Amino acid sequence: MSGPPPQVPRPLLAVATVVLLTTVALAVHGAWTTGVSWDETYHVGRMRSFLEHGWYLLEGDLDGDRPGAWEDQAYVYAPVTALLMHAAVVLAGLEGPREVVATGDAYAVRHLVVVTIGLVGTLAVAATARVLLRSWGWAVVAAAVLGAIPMWTGHTMFNVKDVPVATGCTLVTAGLVVLLTRRPGGPRSAAYVAGAALVVLLGWVLAMGTRPGIWPTLVASHVVAAALLHPRLRAGTPAVRAAGSLVALVPVAGWLVLLAVYPAVFATPLTTLRESALSSSRFDERSGQWFYVPALLVGEVPLVLLGLVLVGSVLALRRVVGEVRVPSVGTAATAWLLVGVQAWTLPLLAVVRESNLYNGLRQLLFMVPAMALLATLAVAAIAGVVVRWRARSVGGAPVLLLGVVALGLLGPTLDQVRLHPYGYAFATLPSYAVAEAADTDYWRTSARELAPSVPAGWVTCSPALDGERRSLRRSLDGDEDCARDLIGPLSAWADVRGTDPVAAAPLRPTEFWAMTAGPRRPGTNCVEVARVDRPGPLPGIGTLLGLPARDVMSRLARCELVLPAHDGGVLTFGPGGDGGELELGGWTAHATAAGIRLTGDRGEVGFTTAGSWAAGAELRVGLVAPVGPDAVRVRVNGTEVALRGSGTRLTAAVPADVLAAYGGGRVVIALERVAGDAPRLLTLELADAAGSRAGEGNG
Repeated sequence: MSGPPPQVPRPLLAVATVVLLTTVALAVHGAWTTGVSWDETYHVGRMRSFLEHGWYLLEGDLDGDRPGAWEDQAYVYAPVTALLMHAAVVLAGLEGPREVVATGDAYAVRHLVVVTIGLVGTLAVAATARVLLRSWGWAVVAAAVLGAIPMWTGHTMFNVKDVPVATGCTLVTAGLVVLLTRRPGGPRSAAYVAGAALVVLLGWVLAMGTRPGIWPTLVASHVVAAALLHPRLRAGTPAVRAAGSLVALVPVAGWLVLLAVYPAVFATPLTTLRESALSSSRFDERSGQWFYVPALLVGEVPLVLLGLVLVGSVLALRRVVGEVRVPSVGTAATAWLLVGVQAWTLPLLAVVRESNLYNGLRQLLFMVPAMALLATLAVAAIAGVVVRWRARSVGGAPVLLLGVVALGLLGPTLDQVRLHPYGYAFATLPSYAVAEAADTDYWRTSARELAPSVPAGWVTCSPALDGERRSLRRSLDGDEDCARDLIGPLSAWADVRGTDPVAAAPLRPTEFWAMTAGPRRPGTNCVEVARVDRPGPLPGIGTLLGLPARDVMSRLARCELVLPAHDGGVLTFGPGGDGGELELGGWTAHATAAGIRLTGDRGEVGFTTAGSWAAGAELRVGLVAPVGPDAVRVRVNGTEVALRGSGTRLTAAVPADVLAAYGGGRVVIALERVAGDAPRLLTLELADAAGSRAGEGNG
């Protein structure tokens, strides 16, 4: 496409306006009504540590007031977005200046901050399109394309990490595009330059202040902008010189702002730049696959829009190559290179380096706004073709082309309405050909909708499976009670749990509640009692093509208790201990402390033993700190046993009928705090009166 783009066809503009208004409404409504996602809970914990210790880390990452020697993620996150959310929740009167609460209302307010940041990113895309395509009509189309990508609108409802980074990168691109294309002269030239510089500064602070490791993308944008401005500096106009200076100085100003906000990290520039770039790339010390990004682009981006993105990338590259050597004062052609840098630099590096990405493309969410701009360039080119064809009276081909583009916007928008507020769970039709590739609710936000069906009491989220595919009351998410623990998706919704009029039958002592998210079914020892789902793709005809009739977001099941075997001997807990797989929740460990500590008033350990215990047994409990028998209470298979002893070792006689109460050799031992500080459990042993241990048998 050469020369100025044509005006947006009115039917397409009408469709784009409807799509934009619909997706904005979905985002705002979803932000207020959706549940709590994984990352939000962890960032509540990080914010609490930041206010107390000055480090934006979890409590278990700290050794006193400093990051522990074991911690290698100290430079991955920063607190700018968390501070914005904290300020909003304080203004709403839900928490104090030095506290961070984890209530449902507080999370909802934080979501409104995230969606506001996302809408700022949408405005930045629209403004960039206005500059590059010289029309507010194309600005509306660009914003609509961005909203029609379910990954974007879905994540703007709650994603505290990736949405601010994406918006920050988009602000940097928008500001640099204005600096690069603004022609000198006119009474408002200085104001435009100053405004663009402020936008770039805000982008740096928001992006790096949330995830410092994004700096290579921001620096790449500035290097490209400086390279494109360099030939024009010879012209010596004040506006061009000012733009060149700002391109170089704004990152420095951004760093100074971040230094004032988070001195613990930004006071050491070289260390921060090195560690923030390396920390994410070495996450989990595993490499990914080169095809991950291409495959997920096909799986998560609506196919018509993805095709437009690829066409727009080619068109942008052609425009840049055709005009990059022209030292004009302002040109939109070369500025498309900045859009390409945001869209493709790190994704291509991730392909080449086989980076360990996971859970879709959300870690590359910053590429999506730039992709929307590239797709809009392709749509503008199609509109130009339509204008030329109409001039030549080429049948119905122009209408067909515009119809395909309109359907490319309307189709994924209707899918978001179908899935609302779980638009992030959208998957293209090819994804359904791969078993469980359409992972639906990895983020677990549907727990809020499921909560009224969940009775009070312990709930195990994402239970581990044994070799026989039976659900264990041990969570893959951290062994926590996800109805009480901070990182649990149900903890914020205790006030609405069990309010469903169709009440589930009470649990037997050998049963537990399990919640699974996404398409994964509960184990063979479970019976589903409730679920959250949405109509499947292509409602009405999808099943004829082998597609699911319903997209399942989460399930609640009642499961029979299955415990791992314990072959006998003393169980040790904490760092390096052998009892970790036997923990049933209620505990926390720290790398520098022996044993495991109660997180609340109760924790449990369970196992299956082959011992007959005809004469009963003796339970021996080792505690790290001196705790008397009156400070703790122990129950075995639901029955309290009398403790004796003192100091760090307590014992109790356990009758044979108590050991046999749960059947199948199952033994569940609960430790409850009665008074004093939360005790730490170091060792546990079950032995008969003659001294033999669990699993040896005494018959």
